[in-house]
Amino acid sequence: MLKVKITLITVSFFICTLTACTSKKTQNTASTIDQNKMSFAAIADEQTSEIERNAKSFFEVYTHRNDLDQFMTFYAPDAQLQDLVYGEVVSGHAAIRGFYQWDVGNVELIGTDSLQVKEQVIQGNTVVTRGVFLPFKYHGQTMGPWRFIIWQEYNSQGKIIKQYDWINYTPKETFIGGENLNELPTTKVY
Repeated sequence: MLKVKITLITVSFFICTLTACTSKKTQNTASTIDQNKMSFAAIADEQTSEIERNAKSFFEVYTHRNDLDQFMTFYAPDAQLQDLVYGEVVSGHAAIRGFYQWDVGNVELIGTDSLQVKEQVIQGNTVVTRGVFLPFKYHGQTMGPWRFIIWQEYNSQGKIIKQYDWINYTPKETFIGGENLNELPTTKVY
């Protein structure tokens, strides 16, 4: 009888110890998983805030349109830019620099800014910005205002890897023909 009691006590102690260890191990595993989730969330937040800062800086430099070298630092070396209205696609720094041509001197700002950002949405590594290019002179001819939507995808280093531009160029006959949608239409009744 004593032997059975000692065995039961030993087995009970073993089970309690095992349960405690397993419980402690489960708590440690859960704690590690929570820490990993927090680490991944912190990395994602850090990356998003870096993208948010870079997107804001990109449009600040774009607004003043006076430092093409600084502007190009926002693009990854192999970035691709697509102007969806013109149907033009350029890849790499040299081609993107040639697309913008700020240093050629064909564009003269009428005010101090070239654009206004109206709305910006950031989701993960994607930034979508809606705004308007303010009136300016191109080869002496007044252009704008032009509404735009620019969709950008950023890499893990916070550089633009893809950019899609929708710009409502006018006068249409100078560019592609069609109706001027930069003037907000009045509501039509159907």
